[in-house]
Amino acid sequence: MADEIRATPRNKVLGLLADTLQSGSNFASKPFGYDNPPVRGLLDLFGLPAITNTLNELSYGGALGTGSGMTYRPKADTLDAAMAVAPFGPQAAAMAQRGLLATGKTMGPVAAQVAENYLNRIGMMPGVVEGGGARGAKASNARQAEVSRSSRRVGTTGQYVGAPPGVDSPQALGAMVNNYVRGMEEGLPGRNFYTDSSQDIWARTGQNMTESDLLAQNIATLSRANNVAGNTSMSAKAHIQAATGDAVNTGRFPSKDSPPLQAMYDAGQAEYLGHKRDPFATQLGVEYAPERIGRGVNDMHEAELMGYPSGKVAGATQHDFMDEIRSRAIARANATSLGGFNDWNTGNAQAAAWTGNKIRRGDLSPGDAARSYADYFPLHEANATYEAVSSPVTGHLQGLLDAPFDARKAYTMDPRGSWNTSASGRDIGYTAAGMLPGETVATVGRFKDSANPAFVARPVTGTQTAADGTRVMTPGSDKALTAVEASRAYFDAQEAGAWHRLLPAENAAAYSGAGINFGRPFTRADMEKVAPLFEAKGYYLASAPDGLTVMANDSTKTGKDFAAEVRGILKANKDVFAGAGVDFGALKSNYIDYGGAWQSGTPGAVTNEMLKYLDAAPKTAGLLDASQGYRNTVLARNARDAEAAKAGYGVSRPDMERARQIFAKDGYEGLRRAAAAGTVPAAAMVFFGQDGASTPD
Repeated sequence: MADEIRATPRNKVLGLLADTLQSGSNFASKPFGYDNPPVRGLLDLFGLPAITNTLNELSYGGALGTGSGMTYRPKADTLDAAMAVAPFGPQAAAMAQRGLLATGKTMGPVAAQVAENYLNRIGMMPGVVEGGGARGAKASNARQAEVSRSSRRVGTTGQYVGAPPGVDSPQALGAMVNNYVRGMEEGLPGRNFYTDSSQDIWARTGQNMTESDLLAQNIATLSRANNVAGNTSMSAKAHIQAATGDAVNTGRFPSKDSPPLQAMYDAGQAEYLGHKRDPFATQLGVEYAPERIGRGVNDMHEAELMGYPSGKVAGATQHDFMDEIRSRAIARANATSLGGFNDWNTGNAQAAAWTGNKIRRGDLSPGDAARSYADYFPLHEANATYEAVSSPVTGHLQGLLDAPFDARKAYTMDPRGSWNTSASGRDIGYTAAGMLPGETVATVGRFKDSANPAFVARPVTGTQTAADGTRVMTPGSDKALTAVEASRAYFDAQEAGAWHRLLPAENAAAYSGAGINFGRPFTRADMEKVAPLFEAKGYYLASAPDGLTVMANDSTKTGKDFAAEVRGILKANKDVFAGAGVDFGALKSNYIDYGGAWQSGTPGAVTNEMLKYLDAAPKTAGLLDASQGYRNTVLARNARDAEAAKAGYGVSRPDMERARQIFAKDGYEGLRRAAAAGTVPAAAMVFFGQDGASTPD
């Protein structure tokens, strides 16, 4: 009926019960539940958390399990709820026929009503709610009957309940839906906001649902009155602070925003955030938990698009009405294949409408409309450059140093030597350390006036404003980056490890680094052309995604003079830098030097040096140590190196292989004991001739 509007897509009775139990017990029925120790034990005793979760699922028309036929599996909460009410089943059914269940004389008022409705749903008692079925199924006749037509409009004015002022006729209602659909159309580039963001979150956490939930809730918590860029910056900082052991201190209002985030990360599970932010966090999980998606995000932009004064969202009736308008708009969009799509749903409809309204307001340019968190997280990444071919001073597989480039590349690309072994194919070290890595980039490093195959890992770091107003990395970011690269360089038998990040400079006088981006993969030929131009001026170079970073130092120009000289080199060599862009900033970096320890020949020297960096970052060291995936990745190198030695590329150091075996079995503490015994690098097992070749002692 044109003048009829449902109260809500949610089942009124079941929804009320779920919400009552939720608020009454302080236990959230949403996917992001939290513990309340004083009451949790009592609740668990009666099975109320499981019942609450199950009631909430059913109130939205959800299924009690997943799959169908032989693949059907009941959900954990379904089983728990069934166990909770099963003892009362036969008795409850009998009592219901005599009208006694409503009084709850046996089970208690709340538990009795919960059991009654739950048993109704699963067919043990006749009741209001009929049928089961999958999410999205049509409401039963009984459910339709629950919604009183007369209660949805005010009899004296015709005003729809929960609607903005003036929506008092079917025509006004239709106009609202039409305007929402137009907003979706205007914001089409933003329709994949949740999908793109969720895919990135899922990949950065190594497909870890707990970590993904925490990050999604972190983002949702800090989304209020924030744009996507600022939201990403603050959320990245909070996540990295928690991951690296720093106290969480972030947000537009740190004293208010930080404590709940700190508590959430300390507990290792997220909290229910309310009618607006919790659906937002849930939508950010569409990639890995689509079965959770329920109602849309009713924020100020949705309210503004629907005509509510000042974009204000308040009260359950308004949320219900907004849900209904969106539902009708989705149906119309799918019927007309709006934008060429017929897969409109709660998430992409709201994302498109939100984008459309932001464009209408002038808050968002059409060119930026498609940008999501996946586009902003890379802006907070550091560059950790590493190579696989070992350094000359280590004596490990020295034959690779003079091997043809293709042979060095084949060794570098051997899967047994890859660090990209997380479930999402990202760097396992930074994934284990909780540092949300982007995709590792294959590139080249500088080696003997030529190029060497290399990689750039891209962990997210946190930044903050220092007392002098400059932007700096959080202390934990610095230490964690150094710890991961120190461990990597050690297990790869490298002379050194390194990382860098170009931060915004306070002014041109503070320039100490220049990022040159070619907009495409940086090649061996690029390096051989570009590197000499900067090396002639004394600058250091570091590989970066799609280019390199030029590093000023004590023997080169800095600040404005540095920028002028770099621009001059680019201008004088337009053919070499065709299509390349340059950004200047304040360089933050670290160089982990094992050269002296390797050359000392002192048993355990390299190992002890590595452990110093790990000891300076205990949270990161503990996470790496606890990761079986990281341990397996370290050990896999032995098979690769043994094969390379058989192929004639030199000696695979036995003490290096032993170190990997020890770590895989006993972690860093095992290496500490082995270093004290002198059985791991640099054990006095080889010496070097002038040609760099190794021979037995």
